[in-house]
Formats: sequence, C-alpha cells, structure tokens
Amino acid sequence: MELQQTEAAYAEAVALLAAHPEDLALLQLAAEAALQSNRFVEAQEIAARLSSLAPLLFESVLISAAALRRSGDLAGAEHLLTSIHTRYKLGHALEGKRLQQLGLTYLESGRHPEALKTLGRAQSLRPIDVQLLSELGHVLDRMGRVEEARTIFLRAHKLAPTHFLALRNAASAQLNIGRPEEALVLANAGMKIDPKNPELASIQLLAATSAPSVDGAALRDMHVAYAKQFEIDAPPPGGAPFAGKAAGDDSGVLNIAYFSHHFRQFPLLSFVPHVMRAHDRSRFRVFALSAAGTLDSKSREYVDAADEFHDFSTIGDDDAVARIRAMGIDILIDLSGYTLNNRFSILRSRPAPVQVSWLGYLVTTGSAAIDYHITDAKANPPGVTEWMFTEKLIRLPVTQYPYRVSVPTAAPLPRADTAASGVTFGVFSAPTKLNEEAIATFARVLQNVPASRIHFLAPSRDLRSYVLEIFKRHGVKSSRVEFFAKQSLSDYFIALSKVDVVLDSFPFVGGTVVCDALWTGIPVVSMWLPRGFGGASRSILETVGLGDLVADDVESYVSIATTLGQNGPRLSELRSTLQDRIRGSALVDVQERTASLEQAYLSIWHRATQGVPAEHLNVDQVV
Repeated sequence: MELQQTEAAYAEAVALLAAHPEDLALLQLAAEAALQSNRFVEAQEIAARLSSLAPLLFESVLISAAALRRSGDLAGAEHLLTSIHTRYKLGHALEGKRLQQLGLTYLESGRHPEALKTLGRAQSLRPIDVQLLSELGHVLDRMGRVEEARTIFLRAHKLAPTHFLALRNAASAQLNIGRPEEALVLANAGMKIDPKNPELASIQLLAATSAPSVDGAALRDMHVAYAKQFEIDAPPPGGAPFAGKAAGDDSGVLNIAYFSHHFRQFPLLSFVPHVMRAHDRSRFRVFALSAAGTLDSKSREYVDAADEFHDFSTIGDDDAVARIRAMGIDILIDLSGYTLNNRFSILRSRPAPVQVSWLGYLVTTGSAAIDYHITDAKANPPGVTEWMFTEKLIRLPVTQYPYRVSVPTAAPLPRADTAASGVTFGVFSAPTKLNEEAIATFARVLQNVPASRIHFLAPSRDLRSYVLEIFKRHGVKSSRVEFFAKQSLSDYFIALSKVDVVLDSFPFVGGTVVCDALWTGIPVVSMWLPRGFGGASRSILETVGLGDLVADDVESYVSIATTLGQNGPRLSELRSTLQDRIRGSALVDVQERTASLEQAYLSIWHRATQGVPAEHLNVDQVV
C-alpha cells in the first residue's frame, strides 16, 4: 500500500482512539497502521498499551517485534520472538505468525539457513499461505537457489492466480529469466488489483522497458498512467516553499541534494560520488539523502563526498519530507525513479522547490513532481524525444556521463590469437534487460561468424536453459556457449577482458557495462531507439568515437556485430588503444561534467526564483 494511504489510515485510527482509548480493536488497528507507515516508535508504544490492557493478546508482541525488526533492531526482535513468547499459549495460527516474524528477522540478519528452516516450519503450519510462500521464495533467491525460488513463486501463483503477492512474485520470476513479455502480463493483472503499489509498479515498468513489444509511446503512457493514480501529485513548479530564501533570490550558496536508495555497491558508484566531491563549495552545499535500503562498505564514498549524509530508511514519508524542508534543500536530484524499493512517494510531496531526475532512471516518471530530466543531445536528440517526457529536458554538452572505473584495473591484456579459436562475444547485461528478440539476435550474430563463441552472464539454470533453447532454434550448438554467474568486481573485469566484443541488450541498453567494457579495451555493439532507456549506450559510444557501433534496428545490429567480429585487426587496435582514448575523452572529464551540471542547476534555480516556467534547456547555450 502507498505510504500516503497508510499515513491517512494511521491518522484516522489515532483520531478514533482519542474518543475510545481502551478499544482493543482500535488499538490493534492503530498499531498496525503505524507499522505500515514506518512509524516504528509509535507502533511499539501503541502495542505496549494494547499489551497492558490485554496481557494475553499475543498480537501485541508480533507488532512490537515487527516494529523492532523494521527499525533495524534485529536483536530486540529476536529476543521478543524467542523468549517472551513462552508466556503465551499459542495455537497453530499464532505460532505460524511467530515463526514467520522470526524467519524474517533471520533473513534480515543475513542468517539465511536459519531463515529458511524457520519459515519452512511456519509454512508447514500454514501450507497455503501465499505470503509465507513468497517469503520462502525470497530466502531461496537470496541463497542463490533461484530455480527453487522461481518454482515456489509459480506454485503460489497457481494456488492463488489472482492474489496480488502471487502475481507480483511470478512477474518478478519471469523477468529474472529474460521473459519480460510474460512478466508484463502478470504485472498488469496485479496492477488492476492494487494500481498504486510501488513495488509492483517497479516490476511492471521494468518489464515494459525490456519488452520489445512496448514502443516509446506506450512506455510513456504507462508511466503517466501510474503517476495519475495519485490524487495528490505535486504542485506546479515553484509552488513549494523556497526553503528559507525569498522568491526571486538566486544569490548565495545553493543546497543541492542527491536522493537515492542506491548509495551502496551499485552502478551509480561509477558516476555520482566523484561529482558530489567535485562541486564548487563556494556555490553549492551538497547533501546525500539515502531514501531506503541497506548501506554497505561502498556507502562510505557517498558519506565522504557529501557535506551532509542523511539516512531516511527507518522513517516515514511525512518525517522525511519535513526533514528535507528543514534542511533548506533548493534543488533535489533524484537518482532512482521507479526502480525497485524506491521512495518516490517522498518526492510527490514536493520537499524541494525544484526537483530533477538524472542517471538512475532514463525514462519519464510521468509525474509533475519532477520538473526536469538531465540528459544529452546524443541520448535524446533535440526535436526527436521531447514528446517522451513529461519533464523538460536539460541537455548537457557532449555527454551526461562522468565515468570513473569502480575498481583499480591494470592495462588491457593483449588480444589472444583467435585465428584458430575464433572471436569471443560476451553478454554482460542483467537478466532483467534480456528478452527473446535480443537473445535470438545474439544467436544470429554467432551464426554469421564461423568458429565464434559467446560468454553469457546467466546466474540461473532456468535462464541458461532458455538461452540454449533459443540458440538451438537458430542453429547454434550449446558447445559454443559458456555461461557464468555473478562475480566480484575484480573477477567481472577479468571476465570482460576474456571477450573480444560485448553484445549489448536492447531495447533496454546498458550504461555502466558499456563504460566498463570500453575501459577494458572491449568494443560494444548496441542499439539506439527513440524510447526510454534507449540512449545511454549511444551517448557513451559516440563520445569515444565509436558511433558506428550503434545500430538502429535488429538487421543493422546483426550486420555491425558480424562485421566487427570478422575484423581482427580492428579488434586488436581497439584493445590496445581504447583505454587511452577514453582517458582523453569527455567521458572521464569529471570537472567539466560537474561544471556543466552546476551551470544547469544555477540556471533552473534562477528561472524558478523568477517565476519562469520550466522549459527545455541546452546547457552550452545557457547564459
């Protein structure tokens, strides 16, 4: 349920409690509403009141344990669920709920075998509980047992074909094995049940982005339709308070905030922290707002790069909005859009006067909460793609990408002699970006290049079977395919160095993988379409002088990849020169990219303070 709805439910329950302070049903309702709206302290306080009035009511313990778990106090939750429960006489139903909560606590503690065992015990007490099956599937997925997880998700869907959770998980399972068309059918059915659900919307929109049957117009319309589900979207640009600055005042230091739930090991790491660090502190104060999710060792790069780092993962939307406004944020830069586990609901309340999107979500949000989308003329050529966005486009000069390799790497290894063994293609795209048409296109390329092989990122047995099935249909033997699973970053770069040409996914093309491959001396064949997420690779490849490797349809993709795969001298030349070419390109000129961003921020802030409506801007033309 959308947090704005749960906040309203909580407010209503609290109002009713004021008139009936000892009503047990109302207390339980209020505690559960507080929990759902991330008001964990209030949930525990209400649960304590409930327990004092009804000492034998175990539901109060379950609510308190859930509040402790979701606020990060996993030890406290475990203590409640393994010690205090002995005071109660529990039937199968409540014992199943206790084990379910305990299993989730183990899961979030990273104790996956204990989580699996405990949730399995809970499921034996409640064998057709779709929620429990879902959680069992998630544990198996975390443990790398993806085929078992997918089997459980599909079993849940078979048990309850119209159940929201079953639809969501079945859609996710299909998406993770390169079947976005099937995932989209399931997600669409789920959205009819709960049209405002942010998690299912993430799956639906990701499936639509990866599905070739969804064109640019349909993709835009889906985003707009989702945004319109919310009665309270955003006020018109300039309608929010100017964070302590008088309207018309564009002097002084601007407070800019980068907002994401991905401030950890994630592709943004190759682009964002060094920009945050490079900002001119005489004009900008830099905030990093972590919206949700677990922080890790790489989070330190964001903490160190920002003047202030704030973690909102354990607070509700209303509190987060209030804190952002109290910080006096002038421009908020969203780096996540509708990606899974997002907190876009915070942005709908317009916590900053000017809000823009950049890098993490390269399609329209469809929401009036976002004023601008930062891009470049290669990814979104003027006069061609404006119609795809509800936001106004800010085109940075040359490229929007400020790349820095995420791990230390040595100079590219020389190309192996492929006279006997043939060229090696590589597919490093995330499984969620794949689809049958793209996989079939890779097979056609192998058909055209005799003795060629392909290294293919495919973590699951199901995806590998699907790839081999499609390759067999196109006459490609399994002996020419070598699969590999997810790897550490250092092993990932080693794997890149073992191929000669990377074949990019489409229509959802790569960004970070394209940069990483080029840095390793490996050319990338990709495609540009006037469509969401379609311009990242074109921007990167044209910036380093490889625009000839960007196709505009399947036939040209096959032709380009075939020609490149048969051109050994060019491949050898690229292997030895690409890294130096990148070093001298705008792609790694972080200072220049940051200066362009700053020029954009100053321009849109000036327009906002003067009451001038947002419009498309080319930064190199802005005075």
